[in-house]
This record gives sequence, structure tokens and C-alpha cells, in this order.
Amino acid sequence: MKRLASLLLIVVIIATMSGPVLADKKDKGKEFNPNKLITKDEFFSSFSSLLDDYGCSWKPIEGKDKLTREEMVLTLGKFLIEEGVISKSTSDIPFKDIKNLDKLEKEILMGLYDKGVIKGKTKNTFNPKSKVSYGEAKIVLERIGKLLDEKWDKDDKNIIPFKVIDRVELFQGKEGIVVKEGKDKIYVSITKEFGTPGYSMEVNKIKRIDGRYEIDLSILPPDEDIDTIQVIRYITIDIEIDKSYLIKGSYKFYIRESIKDAIDNNMKNVPFKVNKIVESYNGKEGIVVEEEKDKVLVSITKQFPTPNFAMAVERIVGNKGQYEIHIITAPPKKNIQIQVIKYKTIYLEIDKDDIGKPPYKFKLVL
Repeated sequence: MKRLASLLLIVVIIATMSGPVLADKKDKGKEFNPNKLITKDEFFSSFSSLLDDYGCSWKPIEGKDKLTREEMVLTLGKFLIEEGVISKSTSDIPFKDIKNLDKLEKEILMGLYDKGVIKGKTKNTFNPKSKVSYGEAKIVLERIGKLLDEKWDKDDKNIIPFKVIDRVELFQGKEGIVVKEGKDKIYVSITKEFGTPGYSMEVNKIKRIDGRYEIDLSILPPDEDIDTIQVIRYITIDIEIDKSYLIKGSYKFYIRESIKDAIDNNMKNVPFKVNKIVESYNGKEGIVVEEEKDKVLVSITKQFPTPNFAMAVERIVGNKGQYEIHIITAPPKKNIQIQVIKYKTIYLEIDKDDIGKPPYKFKLVL
């Protein structure tokens, strides 16, 4: 649940006033004084705490000296521009006292001014060398908090959108990550080596962690029931990322790999209808799948050492073409049973609207 930025900042600033970060410990426990001047340590620690709430890591700038308005603007502005929260601006500058700022610094100042984060001391003066008070710091951080609420989702801030543009499987290749930079896109190729055919892989998500980008890659092994020859194969996935989602100039990627079961954890229940149950002396254990126009017909056969075993389908779950049939079996009542092998087959009917598009691969779970 999102916390109000103002509440967070009041807590943070009061905490910095009473915590060990203050050089003057005699102020500990005193009421919030909006006119007191804030140090670099105190302000940037509060800013870092605000960013933490959005899952963004930023190392606070240290310093016991008092913070100036110019230092506050340039540090905040550079970070917010790099993150794509604001843009540099070339709007007309109303301030008459910023002649000592260079062109880039003026564009940063105006970027914050256009977004309402920074205002002048008066209509025409910015007063860059004046010191920042606690009250002023609180107001600026509250404005940034509101801006971040508009731009970022606290839960998904570090998730990077991407697009898969190609997927290739070859007999030759080299494992690793190749990054190429385009005009406004970054192109990333991920190649993995496998000892046999039949493997597949997919990129689940890309997440920024401490200035680098983690590629969450899942590997799906070949079906255990299919014989595969020992031939090395290389799978390459090419993805495209808009530069606006990345830190400028920082395009370092690494892989976090996981092996998936044949069925993804995000399984859905599949409705089914039992058409009939047949018991016979002849048969073969296994699952047989047949397709009709709008139905999928599945028969499950199990072998039992004696007659009168009970068998029922509890549920069918799965997705993406991979499904589990969960069955329950129970032995006959405790009376004398002849040792004669029997086969029991359950015939199921599934609407294609309920199961989706093929393939339809099923495995039995007891």
C-alpha cells in the first residue's frame, strides 16, 4: 500500500533531526524547526529514503556543511533527468541572479522549475547561494514525492519493459550476452548452449538492480518421455529495449537463470467431463489424446494387480500447452482378491474453449 509522500518525508526529516546524523546532539528531542538550516547529510539521506520507498537505490552525498539551493537543485535535477522523471528545459528563465550558472545547469534548474519542484525566492530571484532550511527541504521533497507518484509505480519501478524481436536455434554459437546501441533503442542478444535439442527458454522480466540489469531467464528442459540425441544446440533470444527506460550510458546486463518444470507454476484449472469408465483384462498404461473440431478427448489407463480398484480424476491443471491430470486411486475392500491384472480406463472430454489452443501435452500425477 502506498504511503503518502508527505507523511514519509515528515517522518524522515524528524528522524534525521533526532538521529546521530546531526552534529549538534543538543537539538535531540526538540520540536521540528522549519527555519533551521539543513546539512547535506540530512537532506540527501532524506532524499535517499524517499527513493528507497520506490525500490530505487541511491547513495546519499555526505557532508556536514549546510546545503545551498544551487547544490540541492543540481544534485536533484541530474538524478531526476537521468531517471527520466523530468527533462532539461530551455524555457525562458525568470531569474536574474543565475549568471554564474552554465548552460547545462540552467537547463537543469528550469527542468525542475517547469515541474513546480523549485520556485524562486522572489518572482525574479533564485538566490543560488542561500542556505536551505528544514521547512524548504520538506516542501521540495514533498513535491518530488508527488512527481514520483505520477511517474513511477513503487512496485514496478525497477521492471524494464522489453520486446522479443527474434528467437533462433542453431548448431553453432557462443554463450553470453551481446549488447548493441541504436539511436533510441538498446538491442540485447542472450545465447545459451544446450547439450541436446528440445530445450526452450524465455525471458520473464528484466529488472534494474544497483545500476545493472538482471535478465530473469527460465529454461524448460525437453520432455522426459522423448529420446534425444547428444547434439549441442544454441538458442538465442534477441530483445529490444527503449533507451528511455534505462540509465543513460549504463547498459550492463547479467542473467539470473532458473530451470522450470514442464508446467509453469501459474496453472489454471481446466473443466472436464467424464464420459465413461471401463475395466478390462487387456490394455496399456498411459494417456491417449485425440482432437475433434471443438473437443479434446483424453483417455487415462492405469494397471492394477487385482480387480475392483477405484480410480477417479480429481482435477486437471496447467497452461501453455502443458497439463497435469491429478488422479486418485483406492484399493478394494479387505476381502480375498484374485491376483489378476486389470486395466481401468477413464474417458474424458474437454471443450477447446476451456483449454485453449494446442499443443495438448498431459502427464499423470498420482
